[in-house]
Amino acid sequence: MTTSNWPLKGDYFENCNCVWLCPCPFGGDPAEGHCDVGFAFHVDEGAFDGVPIDGLNLAAVFYTPGSMPDGNWIGA
Repeated sequence: MTTSNWPLKGDYFENCNCVWLCPCPFGGDPAEGHCDVGFAFHVDEGAFDGVPIDGLNLAAVFYTPGSMPDGNWIGA
């Protein structure tokens, strides 16, 4: 199996429905029993397998019905 080279520099923002310090990324159970989370990324400088992705913006939203490691995510 080969691995990909992903050098990145930029900004990352995340927000969810947890009241304080989301336990989900660390394998904990969501404070509300499920997690509604949004992510936003801006790549100032970066590449994927040698292809430049400078200036790329990406946003995604997810719903997880329980702990994130359990899976069953719904995303857009």
